[in-house]
Amino acid sequence: SNSFGLGVAPRPLLDPSAMRNPGRIASPGLQAHFRATRVATPTPACRQPCGRPQLGTGCPPASGHDDTLAGLVSHLMRVKDRGELPSLPLLLECMQRIGDLDVSSTAGDGHIWMIAPVLRAARDQLLQGSGDRQVLEVQSSNLKSRAEDLLAEADEIEEGQLSREESFHQQASRQRLEIQDLSEKTHQWQQERLAAEADSEDFLRQAAVDRMDSWYEEQHRMEAEIASLAASVSSLRANMFSDVVEPRQNTEARLDEARKKLHVLQPKLAEQEEIRRVLEKGEEEIEDLKRQIQKKQDEDASNDTPRTRRASRLRTGAT
Repeated sequence: SNSFGLGVAPRPLLDPSAMRNPGRIASPGLQAHFRATRVATPTPACRQPCGRPQLGTGCPPASGHDDTLAGLVSHLMRVKDRGELPSLPLLLECMQRIGDLDVSSTAGDGHIWMIAPVLRAARDQLLQGSGDRQVLEVQSSNLKSRAEDLLAEADEIEEGQLSREESFHQQASRQRLEIQDLSEKTHQWQQERLAAEADSEDFLRQAAVDRMDSWYEEQHRMEAEIASLAASVSSLRANMFSDVVEPRQNTEARLDEARKKLHVLQPKLAEQEEIRRVLEKGEEEIEDLKRQIQKKQDEDASNDTPRTRRASRLRTGAT
């Protein structure tokens, strides 16, 4: 059996300094004692008398408030009794000092009681760290999965954004082409409008010239007709009876007035319409006069004298 009376061979003690610095070699005192310990046997512990004097009691001292290893272990035990985990610097300090112990010395039995609390605290710390590590691994896995989901979502959003940007750029390109096309069409339409306005002005100018020519022709025709009517009236004046002389004079007066108006309005083409209306009115009066003359001639047809036949021929020629 070993010195702890557990009946099993103890595991090698972990060196805290080796945990901090793996290149450091632990103290050979306690580890050499463990290596020299025999394999466990079913016989009770310490059945044979020990080969060296037992100076220690194997129990913790009554008081341990100093900075020695015993004080540090006592403080560690009090922290454990409160259900708390000791601080890592305290645990490392205790393990460092335990690793430097030489339990094979004369007073080594007095230090054995400090090994088990430190190892249990180290075990609890490792278990707590293992549990924390597992929790952190789970959280890390969850965070990794969440990060992957977020990355996938970000990739999807980025792809959607790129697709929208590409669609926007394509739409903008189409709109620019449409705007350019519309600008070209607008410019073309403006050129066509200007050309149409120029053609319209030329057409209006030509129409005005044609209208003036038509007015001049109408004027000449009316003048010729007036002259013809005047000649007819002059030729018929000798054949008229006294009851038609006065209407004839009125007609001649209106014709003279129309001639005067026509003479006055010749430089003013804008007033040709008024002259036309006056002339139309004169024509109507002339037609009335013709009808009266025709009526008179019809009344004189029964007489059928050479004089009346000559007047009828003159009237027909004037018409």
